[in-house]
Amino acid sequence: PNISIDYAILEKSDRIVMVEIDTRWSDVGAWAALPTLLGRDEAGNTVRARRLVCRDAHDLLVHAPGKVVAVIGASNLIVVDTPDALLICDVERSEEVKAIVESLKGSAEEDVL
Repeated sequence: PNISIDYAILEKSDRIVMVEIDTRWSDVGAWAALPTLLGRDEAGNTVRARRLVCRDAHDLLVHAPGKVVAVIGASNLIVVDTPDALLICDVERSEEVKAIVESLKGSAEEDVL
């Protein structure tokens, strides 16, 4: 369901116990939040790939496990490669991924979701 845990459970229960723990928490609600959690290299890139080779490229979020990714003359991009699909988008427009997902629902390509 498309509902937050605090609304679905926490606001409706009168039997909740809270336990304090010393840990780091981040509510990752956007792609742009990942570099803060995962770290960046000297060019501002967050990389989960075999290797990222850049020429005049920076501030990239690249998730392509096991692949060598080359980027030339681009910045502020999100690149996510999965076995079924490839996403490339501007960081500033990452909220629009939801619209792409909605357009794929009920289509012949729904299996990639």
